[in-house]
Amino acid sequence: MSNVKSNYMIAKAQYDAVVQTKEDGQEKVLKENVFYTPDGRRATNDFMMIDVNEKDYIKFLKLCYPEYKKAGLNPKDYNDPIDWKYHEKLIKAENELIAWGKSKIINYPQYKINAKDLEKLSEKIKYNFKYRDKVIDLTLRLSA
Repeated sequence: MSNVKSNYMIAKAQYDAVVQTKEDGQEKVLKENVFYTPDGRRATNDFMMIDVNEKDYIKFLKLCYPEYKKAGLNPKDYNDPIDWKYHEKLIKAENELIAWGKSKIINYPQYKINAKDLEKLSEKIKYNFKYRDKVIDLTLRLSA
């Protein structure tokens, strides 16, 4: 397996682990504490917490902070977006993997792709994650 593929897989695993750990901490806080949205519904996930008032949202973040610390995440403070540095590493690894794949795919005649089509695809995957994920999946199948 190429270093590029390995780097991507490591970055993906790290990011997924951090996100899952963060979600587990948030879920625990939301089970133990009650927050309400403006329409009176109990907030049961982080997405619903966007709707609560600012004071309650800050309280939620402060309650999550020790959970993150206990789980081994190392946020600087309660407002530290701990998953972003791992997200940035993942995007960098994805970009390197895609670039590596572009250089290799021309050598696979079964894919019948020319340089012009490859450039169009490269532009499309910059902002369309559905296509980006498909290209990453395809690239992971290429042999080094």
